[in-house]
Amino acid sequence: MKLNSISLKRSIFIISLLFSFSLTSPSMGQKPSELNGDKPVYTLAIPPLSPPVQMYKEWGPFIERLSKETGTEIQLKVYNTISALESDVIKGVPDFAFTNPYHMVLARKAQGYIPLVRDKTPLVGILVVHKDSPINSIQDLNGKEIAFPAPNA
Repeated sequence: MKLNSISLKRSIFIISLLFSFSLTSPSMGQKPSELNGDKPVYTLAIPPLSPPVQMYKEWGPFIERLSKETGTEIQLKVYNTISALESDVIKGVPDFAFTNPYHMVLARKAQGYIPLVRDKTPLVGILVVHKDSPINSIQDLNGKEIAFPAPNA
């Protein structure tokens, strides 16, 4: 996840506001996982988009800054598999989760998670085949088996 300076500042500002509201508004229903003295501790769950070491390296500075600007402690939880993330979100384990739209719907239905930030860009997917494939159009896939990157993709 690479963010340019403007995107990072904008994201931190928006998320800082949302964390502030969630800490002061009982209607948000968010509760810290633990308490560290008077400082709330929240868990942010993210899917395995890269190897865990790389995920911590990429997300670490964002989490540190977000923690500092919101006055809370935010702990990053990187999952090894999408199904492990899905299982925990459905059980309501993390306080916050960075998910795809499918998992957001599951989280909302199962535990009442509220989507806080979203991209206004419509979702676009691509379908790829090997360069030597006889598949040249979507119609060539009628009756064929298709592999997806995750069980619920």
